Amino acid sequence: MFTRAIIVAFLISCALSQHRFGCEEDFCAKKVKCPPFKCVSGSRIIENATTCGCCHWCVKALELDDHCDVESLSEIPTKECGPGLICDKKQSKCVYANTECMKDQKKYDELEYSKLPFGKTRPECDDFGYYKPVVCINDVLCYCVNKQGKRIFGTDVASKKDMMHCNCSRDFDEFPRSKSVDNFLRCLPNGNYGKLQCTGKWCYCMQDVSQGAGYIAKANTTLESLQCYDETLHNDYDPMLRSKCLQKRYKLQQEIKKYEDQTVTVIGVDLPECELDGSYAPVQCKNDRCYCVKKNGDKFGFSVSRKEAKGMNCRCVRGNELLRGEKNKNKNMKLFEKFQCLLNGNYKSTQNIGPVSITVSEMGYQILEND
Repeated sequence: MFTRAIIVAFLISCALSQHRFGCEEDFCAKKVKCPPFKCVSGSRIIENATTCGCCHWCVKALELDDHCDVESLSEIPTKECGPGLICDKKQSKCVYANTECMKDQKKYDELEYSKLPFGKTRPECDDFGYYKPVVCINDVLCYCVNKQGKRIFGTDVASKKDMMHCNCSRDFDEFPRSKSVDNFLRCLPNGNYGKLQCTGKWCYCMQDVSQGAGYIAKANTTLESLQCYDETLHNDYDPMLRSKCLQKRYKLQQEIKKYEDQTVTVIGVDLPECELDGSYAPVQCKNDRCYCVKKNGDKFGFSVSRKEAKGMNCRCVRGNELLRGEKNKNKNMKLFEKFQCLLNGNYKSTQNIGPVSITVSEMGYQILEND
C-alpha cells in the first residue's frame, strides 16, 4: 500500500526528466513497443507509467505476510501491499496498517456493531489506511470526517451520501489553524466546495468534480452575472459572497478595529460564530448565556449559562431540524427524528425506541452500553 509513495515519486521523476528522452508527440507510436498487457484480478493498473507515458503498468497486490520491499527505487515496482496493509521495513513483509480507521474496523467487526439498527456504518478506509471522508448513521444522517475519523463540518441525509465528498471541509481541516473561516473558500452544507467563490478582487465559478469552469466577475459588483449563481443559495449574500452571519461578523470586526485604531480597548463583544458554508455555527454565546441556533441564526428557544455550555454541540436539535426538512423519510429517519435532546441541544445518552432503550453517542449513533 505505502509502496505507492515510491511509485508516485518514480513517476514524478520520469515526468520531470522527459525532456532528456526527447518525448516528442509521436515518440510512443514510432519508438516504443509496449509489452503484452495483462493485469490479473486484484492488481492495480497504472496508466502511462513508463518513459514518456507510453505504456501502462500492472502492480500486483500482495497479501498479509507476503515478502515486500520498500527501498526498490531503480524501477517501477511490480508488487505492493494490498489495501489495509503496509510494508514493514524491519520484517520486509506486509502487515496490517495500524491506523485509527483500521483499528476501528477491527473493533466494529469484533463487537458486531452492524447488528445495531441505529449504529454507524462500518468505517471505510482508503488504500493508505485512513478514513474515507464520509461516515453515516444507518439510513439516517451522514457527516464528514477527517483522515483520523474525527467529525468535521458537513452533514446531509443518508440518501444523499453519494453526492458528498467533503473535499472543502477536509481541506480546511488540514490548513494551518491560523486560517479562519472568514478567509477560506466557501463550502456547501454537505462539506463539498461551493461552485461560486470570491477571493481577493474576483468572484468566479469554480470547477468542481464534474463541472466545467464558468465566468469571472469583479468582486463588489454583481454575483448574479455568474452562471453558477443560485438564488436559493446566494440570495442573502453580499457582493463579496459574505452571508448574513459573515456580514454581521465583518461589521463588528470593523467597528472594533476603528476603536482599537484610536487606542480604545474593546471588551465584552461577542462575534457571531460562522460555519464554512457561511451559516451560523450551532452554538452561539452572548453575555453570560449560550444557545443553539438554526443555520439562519434563529434560536431554538432555550439557553444555558456559559459554565454549562462546556461540551455543548447542539447536534441533536440540528439533526432533527435537518430530518424535518426531508420529504421522503425512511423508517429509521422517522424514528430517529424522535430522539430526545438535552437542554443544551445535545443527544440524550439513553433513547427509547418503543419499549426498547438504547445507548447513543454524542454523535447520535447507537453504541453498546459498555462502549
